[in-house]
Amino acid sequence: MAAAAAALAWIAIASIPRTADARSNCSASLFAVHWTHVPKAGGTAMASLARRVACKKNPALATWVPPGGADPVHLNPCCVPRLCVSDLTCDASSSTCPFVTGIGRHTSSMAELVDMPCCAREWFAKTRTSFFHSALRPPMSDEEMRRRSYARVNGKWARVDRYGNATAASGISGVLNRMRSYDVWPLESRVAFFARVAVPLDMIEKRIRDVGVRGDDREAQRRLIMLARRESVEKDMTEKSPEHTGFGNEGGWSAFGERNQRAELGFCHRASHAIWAGAVAEQVHDWTDAPDGMDLATAARERPCCGLRQPGDSSMTLLRNPFTRAASAYFYRGHSPNHDIYGLRPGLWATSSERRGTKKFKHYSFREFAEAEEYRDIATKMFGDPTGCDKARQCRGRSNCVVLTACHGYRNASSYLGPAHVDAAFRALRRHAFFGLLEAYNSSVRLALREFDVAPASKDRDFMASRPSSRLKQQCSGAKALRVNATVCRGYFDLNRNDFALYERVHREFCGRLDANDLMGHPNVREELGKARLCGDVDFSDVEDVCGPLEAPDVVAKLDALRDKCGRRKVERAWTSWGF
Repeated sequence: MAAAAAALAWIAIASIPRTADARSNCSASLFAVHWTHVPKAGGTAMASLARRVACKKNPALATWVPPGGADPVHLNPCCVPRLCVSDLTCDASSSTCPFVTGIGRHTSSMAELVDMPCCAREWFAKTRTSFFHSALRPPMSDEEMRRRSYARVNGKWARVDRYGNATAASGISGVLNRMRSYDVWPLESRVAFFARVAVPLDMIEKRIRDVGVRGDDREAQRRLIMLARRESVEKDMTEKSPEHTGFGNEGGWSAFGERNQRAELGFCHRASHAIWAGAVAEQVHDWTDAPDGMDLATAARERPCCGLRQPGDSSMTLLRNPFTRAASAYFYRGHSPNHDIYGLRPGLWATSSERRGTKKFKHYSFREFAEAEEYRDIATKMFGDPTGCDKARQCRGRSNCVVLTACHGYRNASSYLGPAHVDAAFRALRRHAFFGLLEAYNSSVRLALREFDVAPASKDRDFMASRPSSRLKQQCSGAKALRVNATVCRGYFDLNRNDFALYERVHREFCGRLDANDLMGHPNVREELGKARLCGDVDFSDVEDVCGPLEAPDVVAKLDALRDKCGRRKVERAWTSWGF
């Protein structure tokens, strides 16, 4: 029944002109990017592009003119380069851009593939708190900064020595990142932003008073509160028309405020959500059915998603060759049993700091890392089994649960994965408006810019690796040795056949998208694809095509030279057990 109803829904949808339905009032709907951050697949670099997509696709939030200001300034934090409002991290949605999901989280969130086009405001309303608390707090005073050995050097905050000279630690301090963010995204812009996106006024005013924004300057606090009242859409939330808000309206603003979550006209199109969920049930959540008694065909006509957007229209991600991804993850902090920041096996695996000064924890070889269920078939697990964790199963499709629920990519679920999960992962990835390959990073960037209609950044910033590997630059590099070891490659391939099968299918789809967007003829694209052996005769689901070239005499000689030079160094303790 659900499949038949979904089919009827698609027929009804196909008959609707692809323009924003007048009754949905979605001409300027909030756009949030569904970003799935695959571990060690170049996500940090591509996440900056996701933030620029979230900037471009929210024109109503792009800029504003502050009181008494002559020139417009950034209102949307996603439009502010190098923004960081947290002391703890600058690699997360909660510190850089609240309209991109999952930066730095490595979670599987395919439910948002369906929810995000229809229900972006609902997702934001439920996840904005951490960003709100980080962003809306007072900057330290100049005196407080001086006591901590900070000062402005050439107009920019820096840690200084006793002579007032900037020190080497100037670029890594969380305090510095937060203080610098006030220069690029002032406090007034922050207050106006939260008021514009319908954070309740009483919540904003309480925050301004409780944390002492502007210190003890009561007049300054009063001005900020008046600014929030002027910019707030809350006063119009009972109106059902977008012209009162400066924004589009997905069924009325009345459900945006936390005090009005149960309003009759919610801003998430529940009927539309059920249509899309049913239509992609076979790939995303096979336990989702339409509500009892719902006529999906009628719902499709009366309550379409904003602009008739479809599942995946907000989705983007980046993938990587499974073998090189693992070679990078093993040596990077947080992504192996030797530095387990995710607490996968408490008491057995630990972080580097927990290991320091004790012999309680053993050092795990690459082979032991590769054999661990948590680290196998990562991509298949994330895209083909997004409801495989206990918490997601308990949601059973309830939107108030599923919007916030995501399964982590590192979990003990690999033993039951098979071809059906590879099929599901590929179908989910094909739904994405964009996915790229790290091995063809520049080509991926060109494709993403084309798909989301975003202009390239100045000075080729889009095409620069944000965190180049220091490991590969070392003379005795374990990561470098792993990549040219045919025995290790074959052993890893055998343990991750699902991911290699998925990578082959995804890579062919990627090549087709490059061709469809007239990018195959670009000289830089052709050169990059050639170096990576992409879009040609190589079959990445065939172990001989993947690992066989590593048995060539020149590659073997390179590995032997590394062994002779570096094999006895203590820093490469895993060397002797890398073989399978």
